[in-house]
Amino acid sequence: MAFFSPTGHIDKITDLTPEILEVLGVNTVLADIDNTLKRYGSQEPYEGVEQWIEEMHKNGVKIIICSNNYKSAVEPFAKRINLPFVHMCLKPSPFGFYRAKRKTKAKRREILVVGDQLFTDIFGANISFMKSVLVEPIETSDEAKTVALRRFLESRQRTRILKRKNPF
Repeated sequence: MAFFSPTGHIDKITDLTPEILEVLGVNTVLADIDNTLKRYGSQEPYEGVEQWIEEMHKNGVKIIICSNNYKSAVEPFAKRINLPFVHMCLKPSPFGFYRAKRKTKAKRREILVVGDQLFTDIFGANISFMKSVLVEPIETSDEAKTVALRRFLESRQRTRILKRKNPF
């Protein structure tokens, strides 16, 4: 397993369908928050996210937010879209992913981590032995300089990933 190589890739989280999850053998999604479910710094869900959550729940999929942010930043958004959450995940460390796993009572092989960053979301999923899907960030203009540097460093790997054929 390549540490920075996701199981697959999609443009946005709302492109993830129950059919894709079935192909992957997954019933639980651990979703990153910033630039995956919402724009960085916003409390409004990205277009289509609320409908996507509703569709996933109708199909028996559990969704939990996994964020490196403080509770005070995550909780209002999680309440807004009615999802459970784990804050201060310390990604890429596996500890936050395991906390979410315990909260959902899912097995590792049934979990898919979805996020926009290779060095935190994808690497963390891989060292936690969970499947992962890389999404394109909703936007990058408002990110801090350190995140912008990280995006630059991961750009070559991201280009290789996007050229690969998805397993679904």
